[in-house]
Amino acid sequence: MLRNKLTAREREVLEATLLGGAIEEIAQAMILTRSTVKFHLTNIYKKHNVKGYRQLMSHYILKYRDIVEPPRSERPEPCLPYVNLDTREIDDCL
Repeated sequence: MLRNKLTAREREVLEATLLGGAIEEIAQAMILTRSTVKFHLTNIYKKHNVKGYRQLMSHYILKYRDIVEPPRSERPEPCLPYVNLDTREIDDCL
């Protein structure tokens, strides 16, 4: 649970971070300096009670796993390509 609510700017930085944006990319897109992005990230880490980027990502992966990853019963069966060595054709599945 958040100790304090995130500001609007912190939410924007958080969203960009969760979408895989690097500090430099976020700074350019939001017209901020790298230092300002780092400042917002530090506040986000403190408010989420995590030590850094990896823990933040783990927190959101665990929290929203059901949204991101479908339940096991709804996942398609794995499909391995089959290569016919005589004709060198590749079939979709075994």
